Amino acid sequence: MDDRLPVRDELFLLSHEESGKPLIHVPSLSAGLAGSLLIDLALRGLIDGTHGRISAWQRDQAGDRPAPGLIGEGMEGQAVAEIRGTGSTRGAYDWIMTWHPGMYERVCAEMVTVGVLMPKTTRRLGLLPVTRHVPTQEAYVSRARGALRRTVTGVVAPDAGYAALCGLLYVMQLEGALHLSTGGAALRKQLFAIADRHTPTIREILSAVDKAVGELATAAF
Repeated sequence: MDDRLPVRDELFLLSHEESGKPLIHVPSLSAGLAGSLLIDLALRGLIDGTHGRISAWQRDQAGDRPAPGLIGEGMEGQAVAEIRGTGSTRGAYDWIMTWHPGMYERVCAEMVTVGVLMPKTTRRLGLLPVTRHVPTQEAYVSRARGALRRTVTGVVAPDAGYAALCGLLYVMQLEGALHLSTGGAALRKQLFAIADRHTPTIREILSAVDKAVGELATAAF
C-alpha cells in the first residue's frame, strides 16, 4: 500500500492500549523500536546485515542497488549516516543498545509531526493530569492489525514488512495486540514461522531485538 506506515510506527501503534498506555515497559519497547528502525532501513535496501555486522550502502554503490527512495534528515537519514560513519564495525544488537535510550520519544515525536499521533491529556483519579499520545485516526491501528490478522490466519501471503512485524510481536511477546482468539502458544508458533522465512538480515535484527528486550526486561519504568 502506498500509504503504509513504517514498521516502527506500526509497532508503536500495536504496542499501546486505546488510551495510549504502553502494553510493555518503555525500555523494552524502545529496544523494539530501535530494531524496527533497522528493519525499515533493511526493507528499503539501505543496509546489509551479513556476517553479523550492519553496513550501509555508500552513495557510490547506488547503481548496484534497487532505488530506495529519498533519504532526508529524518530518523532514517540520521541512522544511515551513523552506520556509514562506523565502517561496519557494529552488529544489530550494538545499534539497538546504542539507539534505544530515547528511541520511544523520538518515534513518538516523529509520528506527531507527520500527523499519525496526537497528545491527549486526562486526569488520573480526577486530580493528576496525564498526557499520552493516541492515534489521530483509528484506521491507522485497524489497518495494521487487520493486515497482520490476515497474514497470520493465512488469508494473504506475508509481505516483507508484515513478516518482520510478526517477528517483532513474537520476540516482544505482544501477540495479544492482534486480538485473535487463537491460543497463545499456537499464535506464537505461527508468528515465529512467518518471521523465520525472512531474509538473513531481518532474522539477525530480530534475534538482536530478542536479546536486547531480554536484557532490558527488568529495567524500571
